[in-house]
Amino acid sequence: MKIGNRELKSTSVRSVYLYKPSNSKMREYYVRLKYRGTTYGFKNFTKLFGVRNLTSCQDAIAEVKLQISNGLNPFENNTNTLKYLFNKRLKDNDLRQKTIENNEHIFKHLKAIEDKPISKITIQDIEKCILKAKTLKYPKRYIKQTLSPVFNEAKKRRLITENPLDFLKVERYRRKKPLHHQVQEDPKIVAQNIYREILKEKIEYRYPLLITLMCARRITEVLELTGDHIKNRIVYVTEDITKTKIYEEYPLPKEVILPNTKNSKEKLFQVPRQTIYRRFKSIVNDLGYNELTLHNTRRLFITVLVKDGVSDRLVDKCLSHRRNESIDSYQEFTNEQMFDVYYRYWKIVRRVIKQQVIEAK
Repeated sequence: MKIGNRELKSTSVRSVYLYKPSNSKMREYYVRLKYRGTTYGFKNFTKLFGVRNLTSCQDAIAEVKLQISNGLNPFENNTNTLKYLFNKRLKDNDLRQKTIENNEHIFKHLKAIEDKPISKITIQDIEKCILKAKTLKYPKRYIKQTLSPVFNEAKKRRLITENPLDFLKVERYRRKKPLHHQVQEDPKIVAQNIYREILKEKIEYRYPLLITLMCARRITEVLELTGDHIKNRIVYVTEDITKTKIYEEYPLPKEVILPNTKNSKEKLFQVPRQTIYRRFKSIVNDLGYNELTLHNTRRLFITVLVKDGVSDRLVDKCLSHRRNESIDSYQEFTNEQMFDVYYRYWKIVRRVIKQQVIEAK
């Protein structure tokens, strides 16, 4: 039997046909369904419901008949597949663009089950995908983090009775070593040395690295900055680019000279995030701080300032962490107080340059 340019072969199951090109391993199952006096024509059950063999095809036919019996048309916008529910979650939830991109990247490793009805996905299906996801550093953890919200939402809608990922054990996060275990030197000296080396970097790397070090900002946020976020050397951070969805303001150090952009909505720093990570890692490795990561610049910020006598609550406010709302409603800090924290830190990290000038004299 032929449909378009596809030659379908009969199978041992009535009304089920197989499409298998001679030069490919691809197998697609078509069903010509007639049920309760209505003929639905040939439907690609592999694309619609993710079937891979005759047994799963028979299961899908039974599921389709059940939905038709309940007054539903399973061939109109199949809303029960993993792919549909995943995309719906991304669309309906207020997620950061970076979070959406990360989720979509991880979901690419689930093509084998994306078209299956979520009620038909087993823990064994997911484990097979995990075994094939060799490019992910922690496949179990990432896939569980990505899919669990989708399955939990399906559970609320009573599409499934339990979340199969509840039974998936993942690698535990390793607790981060305290800063004094990562470096032996005084944190103030560490920050000064990193600052000195960043100043030697090319401009495209230097400016985002300086903001990360001197303003204790997350690099993902820094790389999202546009001309619209900055006015009179003050950065106005909007909720859509911060990890914790907090609106904030902070000053820019004089070392950062903003590039001229024709479009105020254009990103200021056109450099890949991984390149920034590599440049920072090269700097700290050359200094002998092999265990430091870019995120440690935030730990340096709070450690140096608290040691210098600044209130830990005030420093934490500058780090844009999620706050305790009951405490924040009673204890507030002004922009002037927060800006003074940055200025104080800048004086500390810049001191290494002044010291070098004095020693040269």
